[in-house]
Amino acid sequence: MLQKYNFQEAAHCGWGYGSPNKWADSAATIFDELHNWAVKYAHWDAKVLTEKQRKDLLASIDEYCIQDDLEVILSGLPGQLHTAFVPDLVGMFLIKDCLARFFHNPLWYLVPRLPSDEGDSARAMPPTASGFGADAFTLYQNLLTTHPIYANCWRLWTARLSTPNISPKEVNVNNSFGQAMAAHREHIVDKMCTDLLKHDILQPVIRPLESQKEIDIRIRQLQRVYKMAAKFAVGAACEVTRLEFWTLKQMDPYFHHSSEQARAALNHQLDKEGAKYRLDGQRILALRAPLIFLRGTIFDANSEKLVRKAEVIIEDHEG
Repeated sequence: MLQKYNFQEAAHCGWGYGSPNKWADSAATIFDELHNWAVKYAHWDAKVLTEKQRKDLLASIDEYCIQDDLEVILSGLPGQLHTAFVPDLVGMFLIKDCLARFFHNPLWYLVPRLPSDEGDSARAMPPTASGFGADAFTLYQNLLTTHPIYANCWRLWTARLSTPNISPKEVNVNNSFGQAMAAHREHIVDKMCTDLLKHDILQPVIRPLESQKEIDIRIRQLQRVYKMAAKFAVGAACEVTRLEFWTLKQMDPYFHHSSEQARAALNHQLDKEGAKYRLDGQRILALRAPLIFLRGTIFDANSEKLVRKAEVIIEDHEG
């Protein structure tokens, strides 16, 4: 058991992203940062979007928002929830994008040989996973069906050896490959964000800026959060414990104040006296942040722990 612990425990070996018990807070920080970016840079008025642009935006976040007409959804939202709903949709788009890019396949950025010219490398990279990174993840999934314990060991050590070790002297690790791969990952994320702002879904809903300085600040702020998400995903992949995110697809479509899955967005003001039960039985319209589970430990591969409820926007005609 001690040998197993020494081999698998990321903190013992100098890898990882802190205790898995703190991952929910790290994920929540990233979600909040993405929503804050959207509030700062997205249009607030849905009228700036054509009917097709509205439908395309909602379709792009189908597991985060119900697929009704946008005007119908807005009619069920009061006050600040109504006013800020378009930025909320942009925040949901960014959260879904980050989870798809970085957390679904934490090996997405791996390449068998680092190019000498990162500029050429970045231009050649696809918008999501490299071919090698996608193949590595497919191999992991195939191994998972037959040898789950060994497959997870392979996954965590592949992730560890492709990122810098925080205590290389103690474990006699040469950090050069991990550092080079991390720099490569950040370079690719920079380009991802540049391309993302040209996305057919995002472009119409992002406000135009007057100066190049403002444009540069906007992209740097998005790159900072995306790099934070990419680093977190790799760090989490270095652990035996796995992160899992649930969206509307896996959740009860109706809200209840005692739900173990969902909590109402703050602007519903259910903390007011007498308001606790006000939205029980109402439809969940959108998911500002997904439900977070931790799965598996060194001692129990089948363990499951809910660490953060989903934050939801609910149909609310009384708010």
